[in-house]
Amino acid sequence: MKNKIITDSKKLKYPKVKACFDALTALGGLLIVAKIVLFILTKVTGIAFTFFSGSLLYSFGPLAFMIIGSIGSDIFKNKYTSNEP
Repeated sequence: MKNKIITDSKKLKYPKVKACFDALTALGGLLIVAKIVLFILTKVTGIAFTFFSGSLLYSFGPLAFMIIGSIGSDIFKNKYTSNEP
């Protein structure tokens, strides 16, 4: 099973594009974790982090990154090169 996965990943038609979408998904996940950490720090310590408050990008950006990255990665994971003449 492991060898099949390795050989299939080498035959992807657009591996760099898929890697970009995977990175976009990971970036969205990291931003969501950062938002949660900042929220907890705000509630525990009382320090107000106001540099992003009210920003639309801060509110919906990480979710949009994750959705776009997941959809793009899903589209490009099934595109393989054809070795047949």
